[in-house]
Amino acid sequence: MKPGVLYSAIWLSLFIAIAETRAYHDVIWNSRFFNENFKFTKMHVRLGDQLTIVCPESYHQGMSYEYAKLYWVSEKEFEQCYTDRSQPFGVCGDEDRTETIKLNFRSRNPIPGGMEFEVGKTYYLISTSTGEAYGINNVIGGLCTEHQMRIAIEIIGGQVPVQQMRYEVHEYQSLSYTAPISSWLSLLFLASFVLYYYV
Repeated sequence: MKPGVLYSAIWLSLFIAIAETRAYHDVIWNSRFFNENFKFTKMHVRLGDQLTIVCPESYHQGMSYEYAKLYWVSEKEFEQCYTDRSQPFGVCGDEDRTETIKLNFRSRNPIPGGMEFEVGKTYYLISTSTGEAYGINNVIGGLCTEHQMRIAIEIIGGQVPVQQMRYEVHEYQSLSYTAPISSWLSLLFLASFVLYYYV
């Protein structure tokens, strides 16, 4: 086998290994499908992971659409379900279509004023909207109090396994957990590739 082919295989395996270290976490931002585990436990993520907040449209299974503004808040605001922030992190505001709000957990954000995250710290996300269009700007109680729609997100070190939280976005069924695929698969791919061309 030519060295160039072997080098290409090695680089491809490294790319696969790097891609596999990133975990994706989906959260349906509707009280009917909101994961009750968030009431008792933190979501654990690593730098480089991605969070997707899904705002489902209203037609599904007769579900009522919930208008909501999401805010990053302090621990005190998180515990007492209020906010004095003027700028929301994201908005669920169109009942006629499914919207998504995406966030990459980065230690450095190229967007001025964008959120930056640090390993070992916990960040708090809540919605104090009432779920109704007229109550989207509510800043006390709301969905946070009535349905515990709040998430504590802890940034952990890269060596700790993280469970991905994935929904079937178009079905909005119960949350399923999938552990991230480990990088040994890329090594297996490389070994198979070399054996195929050498043996």
